[in-house]
Amino acid sequence: MHENGKIEFLEYLDLSFKSTQDESMKLMQEYRNDDANFIKVKGNIYQIFKTVFLGVANQKALDKEAVKELFVSKMETIPANWKKSYENARKFNDIEKITIEEIKLQTLEEIQSTFLRIWERS
Repeated sequence: MHENGKIEFLEYLDLSFKSTQDESMKLMQEYRNDDANFIKVKGNIYQIFKTVFLGVANQKALDKEAVKELFVSKMETIPANWKKSYENARKFNDIEKITIEEIKLQTLEEIQSTFLRIWERS
């Protein structure tokens, strides 16, 4: 049953989000607001994919493999605009936007690899 995988993955997302909140708060106390905002972006990605995962995983008609396929599909379609935004930012040498899009894509990559590792074990 994939219920254990679901619980473990949600715990990972929650802990990761909490970590970004703690780090962001620490950076703000150090008057490093730009860095804090970058960390908040990362936290938002954890929250987005938690919401998406819950929407997929709570569909009663889906078995373990179908949940995996649908969630992986969402992890490929959702960031399509992020990739376009990243390319546009590179064209115009918009360092802040490049950094934000890189954070989103790197966080997604981490989420995807963690999901696959957890899901295969469950």
